Amino acid sequence: MKLFYWRIFILCLQILFIPVLCQGQVVFGEYSEEELALEIVSFEPEAKIVALYEAGLSVPYFTDQITRVIVNGILTHHHYRYKILKENVLNFGDIRIPFTHGGDLKLEGIFELEAQVSYLENGERAVKVLTDENIKLVQLEDGTAEYRLIFPNAKEGSILEWRYVKADRVYYSLEGWVFQGSVPKLKSMFTLQVPNFLLYQLVVQGAQVRRAAQISPERDMFIWELDSLRSFQTEPYILNPLDYLDRVEGFLSTDLTQQNSIVYSTWEELGTQIQSMKAFESYFKKNSFKKINIKDDLTGAIQLETAKNIYAFVSNQFELMPTVYPLPTQDFNSLLKSKKGNHLDINLLLLVVLQQYGLNANLVMINQKGENRTNLIPSPYLDQFSSSLIRVVIEDKLFWLDGTAKDIPFGLISPNKLMPKGFMIDGSNSSLIPISLSHTSGFDIEIELGRDSVNNLVYQNAAKIFGLSVQSLKEVQLNQEQEEDQENKAYDITFEDKFLEKEFVQSSYKLKIKESNDDLLVLTPFEQSIFFDNLFIEKSRKYAVEFEYGFSERISFKLDIPEGYDLDEYP
Repeated sequence: MKLFYWRIFILCLQILFIPVLCQGQVVFGEYSEEELALEIVSFEPEAKIVALYEAGLSVPYFTDQITRVIVNGILTHHHYRYKILKENVLNFGDIRIPFTHGGDLKLEGIFELEAQVSYLENGERAVKVLTDENIKLVQLEDGTAEYRLIFPNAKEGSILEWRYVKADRVYYSLEGWVFQGSVPKLKSMFTLQVPNFLLYQLVVQGAQVRRAAQISPERDMFIWELDSLRSFQTEPYILNPLDYLDRVEGFLSTDLTQQNSIVYSTWEELGTQIQSMKAFESYFKKNSFKKINIKDDLTGAIQLETAKNIYAFVSNQFELMPTVYPLPTQDFNSLLKSKKGNHLDINLLLLVVLQQYGLNANLVMINQKGENRTNLIPSPYLDQFSSSLIRVVIEDKLFWLDGTAKDIPFGLISPNKLMPKGFMIDGSNSSLIPISLSHTSGFDIEIELGRDSVNNLVYQNAAKIFGLSVQSLKEVQLNQEQEEDQENKAYDITFEDKFLEKEFVQSSYKLKIKESNDDLLVLTPFEQSIFFDNLFIEKSRKYAVEFEYGFSERISFKLDIPEGYDLDEYP
């Protein structure tokens, strides 16, 4: 839809739904005496920032032609108003609005964006409307972009306000609304207005969200209005906060504008429809396998060896291009030409080669950790999946493979892909299946008390890390900028990487012992344990303790009392 028509439709939407938009009696740029005077949140007095008001309104937009109705997507009005209550030590004021344009697909767009800040200057209220100098569009990788709002005068007493319209062409997936956040909220509202020819299945998370639902008799309008929302408090060992946030989302179940009005009635139907896609079918044509041009025969002495050869061949041939799209992004010939693809492109090719060599293999879709809820919605909803795996059975033993992970050994997968269930695509046999990975993971550290080359007392360490713990350690090192502790810095380091061949890495290193000013030397070798620091310091806990996977940790300490010392006490 051209920009002109977008704006005309948005204007009509604003006129038609003025009663809905104004439910909370909040007008952009107009502040009540209570908002201006607010200095403390009664239900969370320690809060430094508060959301005075948040509201969203989603409505599908469509064109009504003579013979049929064409649904073009969903428009969602967003309106946010925040106040900084105390000194802005959190540097609140750099707001990001992400969206997925998908290149030429133009999947999402942001329109009618405006923002302003009301602030105190010499005891008087002043207003600054943000201009192009303060609003920047930044293009990111993977077909995504974001608007960055840089609020000036974001200080104690300032009220930051912004609103925009997000257009989403994918109307069969309802992004919905998250009511909780990192700061308390006085009011958070969401309204869904739907025409009578569309039916959405809503997924509501949180008891207070379910209680707050207001539904019209015709079921064409859904309203949630929540007041006095405490901020979401994270706790140690919570893997995915999305599993606990109060929110509402949904997906299209009936579309009367289509010949087949039921979108996906069963998992079997969803699997069959995915397999009938032209891009998907292109991988399984009779001559596709020959085009791969495998120069060396990958057949091994046994099936397991064959599977390992195939996995190594495919995972080293193609480069992963990350995408949020759950389906193939190109056909078979395009993948062979570009040598680049998304998770499904590459895993489909891996599946084809495995099956051509007579192996029992299937494609399984998964929802990668941190990108959506951990537990799948039990209804056939495609957009909850963001990645894929290959399930292989060899001599009654189950293996999981990921053709995009060339740095991971055969039979292991990245911890963020180890989910409770996945969707196996196999025509009329398509279904949700459990994902269970047989692995041995953990840490083994042997420590001895010794002396280095200059006769300093040191811990002499020999560490072995194995299984999924190796991959976890790599991901932590990639994603975190760790400050180097000079006092406890390791030295005389050796490292041996046998991860791809034998699923472990090992290292030896020395650590200096902390010196004391008196004659007492305190030894704390077990501070190398990942559990040494007690993370459970609060009096109570609301959520379950979660680990990504099962692992073991063994630390042994051999103590030969050095000359000139006596043992005073041991635990």
